[in-house]
Amino acid sequence: MTKFYQLLLLLLCCTFHSFAQQQIENGDFENWSAELLFERPDDWVIGADPRFTSVVTQSDDAFSQNFSAKITTQEIDGEVAIGGLVFGFFDFGIEDFLPVRYESSVDSFIVHLKYDIQPGDTGIVLILQRINGFDVFSFERFTGKVDEWTRVAIPMTSTTQDSILIVFSPSDILAEEGEVGSVLFVDEMGFVDANTSPAPLPNSSFENWTAINANNPDNWDSFNRLLALADLPPNVTRSDEAASGSFSARLEINEYFGDTVEAFLVYGSIDDEFEFISTPFTGTPTRLTGSYRYQPAGQDVGAVVPALSSGGTFAGGEIFILTPTAEFIEFEIPIVLSLFPDTLSLIISAGQNPGSVLWIDNLAFDNVLTTEEADLFNGLRISPNPASDWFEVDYPSSGEDLRLKLMDIQGRILQDHLLPANQGGGQIELDVSTYIPGIYVVEISQGKLRTSRKVTIK
Repeated sequence: MTKFYQLLLLLLCCTFHSFAQQQIENGDFENWSAELLFERPDDWVIGADPRFTSVVTQSDDAFSQNFSAKITTQEIDGEVAIGGLVFGFFDFGIEDFLPVRYESSVDSFIVHLKYDIQPGDTGIVLILQRINGFDVFSFERFTGKVDEWTRVAIPMTSTTQDSILIVFSPSDILAEEGEVGSVLFVDEMGFVDANTSPAPLPNSSFENWTAINANNPDNWDSFNRLLALADLPPNVTRSDEAASGSFSARLEINEYFGDTVEAFLVYGSIDDEFEFISTPFTGTPTRLTGSYRYQPAGQDVGAVVPALSSGGTFAGGEIFILTPTAEFIEFEIPIVLSLFPDTLSLIISAGQNPGSVLWIDNLAFDNVLTTEEADLFNGLRISPNPASDWFEVDYPSSGEDLRLKLMDIQGRILQDHLLPANQGGGQIELDVSTYIPGIYVVEISQGKLRTSRKVTIK
């Protein structure tokens, strides 16, 4: 097992949502929904951490036409998020904004503003002009409060340039300092020149906005939300290539600006800190079944990783490694539980190499225990676990004889005991002093009912 998948298994005992289940919802990936993340003015970039897109919103308080851009400095998740709106291009390779081509002659920049800048804060309009690789700057700083739309003219440092970058912020974005509550409204802008007519800026009155959505299968999550916030394409998509039904989930590992973004599909959710959030689950499955098709890049390996836990303690699950296949094939993953679970983590991974593609479909638990089997399971206790020379098995009360078997991980029966019917339960001690260290299975059955737990011998 590679270190990557060992770490993946360790990720699976996490916090969880507020609903409990006994089966995988939307395991056939037929249902997908679009989550509206934010709206962005066309041709402009929100100059903030991708988590903080709410610092720029559309406002119907406009100087002309219907809309303006409202920029705010907010407190989000305990951090001061400085609002910024940029006419330029964000280069993820250098993690900075770059100017865009603009060659018109200019002598000033005209913009309409209104603002409420908090005490101790300073709003700013910045225009960068790049001339043959050399940058010159023009500024307008402002404080206080202006309730009415005001025309602001900013003289340009140079009358020529080959590209420009424009930044608006209600705070001192250059010093990365701001006061929560500072607000700036921006509308109708453009360059002017005494001798020529400069080219108009695109969407200069903020009339055009685009909804930024993240699409995911219902009940599942991926990095699609974080990719959409960064204006990057999704790496988990709905595919009409399916093992059955209309759709499957397609995972593709991509490389953006030299960085690899791995493709995960998580039953539950992924938070803004990239933590995988698991789901309450009260079932007791004995196996996970499904179908997949896998086209790895190079020697890459994908995986399906179910893991169940109880009170934060790992209760059962496996890492199932996916092999290359040009067509959909079925698979099953046996699950042997050592505890009655209350939480499920289920992660699908396409691997680590850019270009690897995985299709997954028809995920479902099989042989989920009935209420009677769950009662039988809950009454089964092993102590100590891990064990050395012996361990005791507490078993539940029963009106019928019980049968207890100790097996190795391959299913070979090592001990077989008949436990007479009783009303108060009982206890049996098993001698394992001659067994090699490893994982073993204790199975208890009553007629057609059966359940099992793992025990480790060290």
